Order: sequence, then C-alpha cells, then structure tokens
Amino acid sequence: MDNSGCFTEDLSTLAKLPVLSSGNQAVIKELGEKVIHASKIIHSYPYDWRTKKPVITKTSKQWFVDTDKLKTAAAVSC
Repeated sequence: MDNSGCFTEDLSTLAKLPVLSSGNQAVIKELGEKVIHASKIIHSYPYDWRTKKPVITKTSKQWFVDTDKLKTAAAVSC
C-alpha cells in the first residue's frame, strides 16, 4: 500500500486501487471460488477526527540503538 491508501505496483492486477473500497472488492473477485463466505460486518474502526476518513494502520521500517554503548561512547568523549 502506498501513502495515499492505494495498492502499489507490486500487485499488478490491483495497482492503484484504493484499499478500503474498490480494492477490497477486487481482492475478493480475484480470490474467486477460494472465498467460502463474504458478508459485511459493522465494527469499530479508527477514523480521523478531522477528515472523518478511516485510518489505515501501516507498518514501517524500524531500527533500534543499544543505548548502553552510547553511554560508554559519550562518557569517553567528555
């Protein structure tokens, strides 16, 4: 998914379709007979208070620092 909420070019058949609307329908269509059951449910979903649009949780790359090593390096340089 890109930053505008659309599928990326990685999925050529779904590229540029909005994830929360026509993209969902396209995924179900592409799965075809593999879908056993599909129905709409009502559930609590996070919405942006300003735009009133749904919020999509997206993963991001993370990195971590060993702060003990930083403390040692900082103490030496003082």
